[in-house]
Amino acid sequence: MATEVKGAPVSAETPKRRRRGRFRSSLAALWRGSAGWPWRDLCVAFALWFCVPAAAVYTAFSLTLAPEVRAMLVTDNHLAGLRRSYWLASSAAAGAGALFVWAIALLLRRRRETLRAAVWSGTILSPLLVAPFVVALWDWRAFEGRPVLVLTAVLIVGLLFARAVAASYLQAIERPPSWLVGLRESARRLPRWLPPLLLVVMVLGFGAYMAVFGLINHYRLQTTSYDLAIFDNMVWRLARGHWFSSTPAFGRIGGNHIQRHATFAAYLFVPFYMLRQNADTLIVLQAFVTGATMIPLYLLARRHLGSPWQAVAICACFGLYAPMHGPLFYDFHFLTLSPFFVVWTIYLFESGSTAGLIAVGTIAMLTREDISPGLAMMALGYLLGGKRPRAAVLGGAIAGVYFVLVKFVVMPHSGPHGETATFVDMYSDLAPSGEFTLGGVLRTLLTSPLFALNTMLKAEKLAYVLQVAVPVLFLPFRHRRTWLPFISAAMLTVVASNEHASEIFFQYTAHWTPYVFAGAVIALGAWRKSGLEGRARAAGALAGVCLASVLASYHAGALFQHHTFRGGFRPVQFEWTRADAAQLADFRALSKQIPKNASVVATESEVPQLSARSDAYTMRIGVDNADYILVRVDDIRGEGANRKNLLDSLRTRAYGFVERRGPYALWKRGGDHTKDALGLQLIGAPSLY
Repeated sequence: MATEVKGAPVSAETPKRRRRGRFRSSLAALWRGSAGWPWRDLCVAFALWFCVPAAAVYTAFSLTLAPEVRAMLVTDNHLAGLRRSYWLASSAAAGAGALFVWAIALLLRRRRETLRAAVWSGTILSPLLVAPFVVALWDWRAFEGRPVLVLTAVLIVGLLFARAVAASYLQAIERPPSWLVGLRESARRLPRWLPPLLLVVMVLGFGAYMAVFGLINHYRLQTTSYDLAIFDNMVWRLARGHWFSSTPAFGRIGGNHIQRHATFAAYLFVPFYMLRQNADTLIVLQAFVTGATMIPLYLLARRHLGSPWQAVAICACFGLYAPMHGPLFYDFHFLTLSPFFVVWTIYLFESGSTAGLIAVGTIAMLTREDISPGLAMMALGYLLGGKRPRAAVLGGAIAGVYFVLVKFVVMPHSGPHGETATFVDMYSDLAPSGEFTLGGVLRTLLTSPLFALNTMLKAEKLAYVLQVAVPVLFLPFRHRRTWLPFISAAMLTVVASNEHASEIFFQYTAHWTPYVFAGAVIALGAWRKSGLEGRARAAGALAGVCLASVLASYHAGALFQHHTFRGGFRPVQFEWTRADAAQLADFRALSKQIPKNASVVATESEVPQLSARSDAYTMRIGVDNADYILVRVDDIRGEGANRKNLLDSLRTRAYGFVERRGPYALWKRGGDHTKDALGLQLIGAPSLY
């Protein structure tokens, strides 16, 4: 129906036409920018709302693939073309659908409020963008033998996640969602004792887990004379007044272990060892003392971060730290225990406890001689930062002087081996020709630094640095002073020519562990003090560290999967089988025939089971006229020092064959010779006499 208004026909306006008119006017305003349209926010909102749903669908599709197919996508790029196209198309369709919905909403509603809602919600959900990468990385088959690849990917994913969480944190602070407000209120009502309780559970759980499987590894006879039997015999003899002698290392003369390592703190563990005088006591002590490092770390993190929950998160990352797991399954070493005392030293320094600092700092230095350089460099960092300068100068000087005196005066004069006590062989590639001394190594570093750098630029050492630093996203290296202790750590590991010094399966990672986590805590605390942006950065970094720690631990640690884990030289098996039980029963049946006060010589993996006595010798070093010889037959049949030393002893006819049980055989000095032919046939030497 038409009406006349001032001579012009006008159609009646319907609701449909009114909506169409508003839509056209919105488009016109958007095109002209007359309303001051925030183009940056529009691009951010559209990008997020395309990528987040696409990432969710992409992740869901990835989870439908069989593990071997996901692995082949990394190793062989193998996936049917049609399936790959459907995968990408479905992800893109999800993103386009979400984008279309928001575009319509922006055009039909009040633009600014709707745009803010789009940016806010998209940013809140932005951490989900890393989900496809997390799924891809959660597969040990795809990355086995590719540490640089997996760690580089974990580093990138962790940094992206940290940035997304930081942005999400800022949006949540500006416009907190109702569920977050409720969560905060619930958190405030939680009892204060809950975080410390969780800490205790983590410490005990970590210690129990590592102790149980460490004992399984030991009872499977996978530990060795070098080093578990050495330390077991040394502590056994310390408890009886002998000064750091160890027969598995030096034979009947006993030697002096100080010429190898100054582990004076061993006396602290003698009372615990006396409760059960056996090598397995050292394995249990090592597991629980390492886990107890979370206690000073928690106190340090709570001091810097101001939140007990964030401190618990840092401690959880410490428990996941793969470079700490391998050493726990490589026999026993006092160096592996050192992070406990080092982190306590750092905390007591920061808390201002002079008496505690002196006591624990002294114990840390006495744990092993090469702990002192790291403490000295940490003191230098505090001095440069102006924190307790007098204590920093005094402590750093004491640590430096102690190292020089012990390493270059006490140790070389503690045994007959002289210069070998300084471990120059650890730096053999850096020693000048004809100058095989630590002084020569130092001169190489000062006069030929590029040559020294060339010896370090190896893929294995790059992988080692990534394994150490990626779980904390290189946080200690991103602070002005917390990287200083890593100079000492690098000198003792990465610079060393010994390949095992830069592998996470050995005890040398303890030079890094305490400073990696203390440095990460200090860096997070410094960011947190720099306003709202800093708090968001710290929160994001902590979230990134948690994610990176989980992913890195999955590939190299002992908790999530056991297919790729190693401790020392060997892969570690976590199962206890009937064959293992039978092997242990056979060994114990023979070892029970050896009196406790008798001397015994055994092959490498058998000595730790027998070393809690005055005289226990290692077959590859020499028989030393031991009262009993107990060997694993397979270790004797091949060529080498084991076979030579056994045959030389049997030629004297001083030993009579006693019995064979399973893979083991026993001879007794002065024993009956009626079974000697059987024993010689057993080791493949029937015509020895």
